Amino acid sequence: MSFMRVLQHSKILRVLSRFYVCLCEKSEIIHRCIRFLIINTIASHYVRDPHAYWKRKGKVYYNEEKTTVLDKLRRQNLFFAKNIKRLNPRVLCEVGCGYGRLLKANALVVSSEIVGVDFSLPQLLNAKKYVGSNNVHFVLATAKALPFRNNRFDVTYTCACIMYIPPNEYLPSINEIIRVTRRFVVHDEDLEMSRHYFGYNVMNTYRKMGHKIISCTPTLDAHGCRKFVIARLDKGEQMNMVENPTDSRISDTLG
Repeated sequence: MSFMRVLQHSKILRVLSRFYVCLCEKSEIIHRCIRFLIINTIASHYVRDPHAYWKRKGKVYYNEEKTTVLDKLRRQNLFFAKNIKRLNPRVLCEVGCGYGRLLKANALVVSSEIVGVDFSLPQLLNAKKYVGSNNVHFVLATAKALPFRNNRFDVTYTCACIMYIPPNEYLPSINEIIRVTRRFVVHDEDLEMSRHYFGYNVMNTYRKMGHKIISCTPTLDAHGCRKFVIARLDKGEQMNMVENPTDSRISDTLG
């Protein structure tokens, strides 16, 4: 794009922004209506195609958090890592790892093999750079189709992942997470639906499946109905078929 075209576009944007400010100054109702339309347009696009949304958003998400809230999330990182360490995992998995914020925090406190899963390739590429640990492997996959054998991980966790999964993929994703996990599943998720995400009561889901909720606390420094939930899996006779969880290492699909 030529310099003159860029200049022309910037002038148009300035005119539109001034017009918007004038409208908002004249009427708070107009301001709220415009804001509502913008937010719901973004939300409806996400609802229509979450995969496309995160593949595009994943290219810039780390940079956005780095310049806005990454420092504020450090207490959450420490809280999460402390609770994961208490579960003493030998093999650990995060589903929906994003750019690797919690992978990095957990890699500092546990010596186990760690796997990060996400369906957004841009997110995983950012995660590989951000985490910078040889003990963490990255796999491109969706929550509803995890490419691991049964009971592969001691602990599997999600953070702000399940609440973005569409309703038709919710139970298949939970079932997959349970299938690949031996002992504990940890969720840090919002339990109620909003215009920004779907939200599910994971506690009720696990209880109906016969698993025990051993901890449920409000997420540190979070708002709304966000909960930090730990479920202990009761697989009965399935545990007799568990393979040695350290018999092979996960291949990093990013090379």
